[in-house]
Amino acid sequence: EKAEGYGGAAGGLAGALAGGAAGAAIGSIVPVIGTAIG
Repeated sequence: EKAEGYGGAAGGLAGALAGGAAGAAIGSIVPVIGTAIG
């Protein structure tokens, strides 16, 4: 049961890191698009 808990925690951490990376990419791209349009 503990092993499953660790697996879930690792999956959640990986998901959070992936989401954070995606958010950072979007956050860096949006201003560039805005500058190009402006």
